[in-house]
Amino acid sequence: MHGSQPDALVLCHEPTRTHMRNLPHMPIPRMEDALEQYVAFGKLTNPNVRFAGISVNTSQVSADEGNKLMADIEQRYGLVTVDPIRQGPGRIVDELLKI
Repeated sequence: MHGSQPDALVLCHEPTRTHMRNLPHMPIPRMEDALEQYVAFGKLTNPNVRFAGISVNTSQVSADEGNKLMADIEQRYGLVTVDPIRQGPGRIVDELLKI
């Protein structure tokens, strides 16, 4: 990300993964840690960078479980949260257009 000067970020999350792909010794970071660190990295080149939303891959859970999970994430972090495959990316695109 360094040098890219993003205006907005979208955190991508897959709730059933326990570790980084092909790195079983590297657990998935907590979402709050990822949100904090990515903004800190982005601010190295753009002090106004912010998150536009969270994209969640709910393909491994039922639609009802996915909807509950996304509602919980959205309420907890105050960021638009969608599964772009099941729901489309429209709500995050709307946030990006505000920036």
